[in-house]
Amino acid sequence: MGFIVVGIDSSETAREAFRQAVREAEWRNASIVALHVLPSPVVMGYEFSTITLDMDGILAEGAAFLAAEIMKIENDTDGGIPVSIEQRVAIGHTGTEVIRAAQGGDDGLAELVVLGSRGYGGFRGLLLGSVTTYAVHHLSCPLLIIPSLEEGR
Repeated sequence: MGFIVVGIDSSETAREAFRQAVREAEWRNASIVALHVLPSPVVMGYEFSTITLDMDGILAEGAAFLAAEIMKIENDTDGGIPVSIEQRVAIGHTGTEVIRAAQGGDDGLAELVVLGSRGYGGFRGLLLGSVTTYAVHHLSCPLLIIPSLEEGR
């Protein structure tokens, strides 16, 4: 059985991307890898050299966020989500982590990656956000881009 990677943040467009990934997974008899990526924490300067970061705590917060987002979608779906979902949280560059998830390791290459056209980045007038643009240029599998639902409001 193949798998589909879908990026999740807190935008309504990402929720719609997840819904579309579920439809695609049903059609393809595939599972879903729901991916939420947290930016790498950066601490700079000599005065901060003794700070230790609780990476396990950061990952746990990301996992709780992802579970809550999926639960919101599932609660709005009649009959629940009919495909298997692996919830994955990563820390790093979002585009790189999407590519890494799509490469799948022992599971082979993803059948499809589903992303919203833009998340909550700073340049709202752009057609595609930085992560989606990165994916367009670096993915080795098909990419489905869900248009921003916030446009025109």
